[in-house]
Amino acid sequence: MKEKKCYEVILECIRYDILESIALILLLLFTINPFAKVFLHESKTEFWYMHQCNEAVLKIGVIIMFLYIFKLKTDGRLFTVKEFLKKNVAVVAFLMFGILMIVTTLLNGAPQIAVIGDYYRGEGLIVFLSYIVYFLLAAFLLTENKKSIIINAFLVTSLFVGIVIFVDYAFFDQKYNYAMADNMVFSQFNHLGYYLLMSIMFFGMMFVNAKKVFLKIAYLCGFMFMTVVLIMNDTWGCQLALFVGVIFAIIVCSIGKSKFQPITLVLVVAVLVSYLGTYFASDKLKMRIEANFVQQSHDTSALLNEENAEKATTGTARIALWKHAFEYTMERPLTGHGSDVTGRRLMKEAGNDRCHCEYLNYAVSFGIPAAIVYIVAVFMVFLRGLKKKKQLTDMNYAGLCVAFTYLASALVGNTMYYTAPFLFIALGMGYVKNREMNAVREI
Repeated sequence: MKEKKCYEVILECIRYDILESIALILLLLFTINPFAKVFLHESKTEFWYMHQCNEAVLKIGVIIMFLYIFKLKTDGRLFTVKEFLKKNVAVVAFLMFGILMIVTTLLNGAPQIAVIGDYYRGEGLIVFLSYIVYFLLAAFLLTENKKSIIINAFLVTSLFVGIVIFVDYAFFDQKYNYAMADNMVFSQFNHLGYYLLMSIMFFGMMFVNAKKVFLKIAYLCGFMFMTVVLIMNDTWGCQLALFVGVIFAIIVCSIGKSKFQPITLVLVVAVLVSYLGTYFASDKLKMRIEANFVQQSHDTSALLNEENAEKATTGTARIALWKHAFEYTMERPLTGHGSDVTGRRLMKEAGNDRCHCEYLNYAVSFGIPAAIVYIVAVFMVFLRGLKKKKQLTDMNYAGLCVAFTYLASALVGNTMYYTAPFLFIALGMGYVKNREMNAVREI
């Protein structure tokens, strides 16, 4: 009988459920961060806590992913690491994206701001690398039950945020301004919009997938309530992304289940009812809704007229930001400038330190090849879902729909160290694992 090697003995002592539980704890610590921010209000600890979550995921997450892969190998469920990568093209693409971010940052001299970020975001190379680990942990180390725990923890936390904002808006006329930096976890109302958007879509997909009537009612109420809060927050780009996300949910559920799913139409009705109810219930919100539609009409007309394109306000003067960001990208198309290195320059020339398009920002920061690889990685997650549609689980549907909705808003948005991880967690939840990768107990 062949004598086992030392590392094989050690790996035998480490159970899959232990690795999965560590991943669950890491993701939960991040998911409940709005609670932490409230309790750590006006404390420097709040910023430290958020970044410690990301750094912990990067350091501990990498270790448990290696243990997981080698344990699969020693258990005979995976022959080589090469085989693992061959069967997980999206993972290869994300790893290539990480490597390109490291290489381009080094080629640019690895300035401090590019590695650890600026004083406002603190979103440098280290944090961007942690995003990839969030994806890996959610994709490979969360069972269906643990994914449900993460989602429901996210929904409870976001509902808490929504209630605080609603009460402040409805009863105190925004006296406490809970949408902004001083009182809530988000440093800007647009960032809050991304968070609310993901919450709405998670509520919506949990409603679609719930089997019990009382759960369906609860999730649907959460969906409608958070939609009202999103309208109150007045993030128009996220509201447009919500419409896109609901349409995507209808399509993906129908394709995945090989027939039209009438229950998904309830989401359309719920959005319309939420808007109409808000429109007629508040004169202030009525004016906001009307102003957004009028502005959208104006911006669309301006964009169609090449001579007036730059006059379109499009949120934070995005046309001018995109134009300058494209110019910066062309200066260093292969390596980019490094994360936030062009921030001050863009602020001076266009009035904002980020270009408000996540895909373009990756190109500015890490070069066009890195941006393309990132887009390919994300695309491969969705393509995998399409190819393995018969294997899609309820949590896969939820992850894919939430991720797609966020990615739509990312066309006019920025990454942030406290919102972007939710995208990568959703992508991980939407990732369909190979059957041999599933934990012994359950998917």
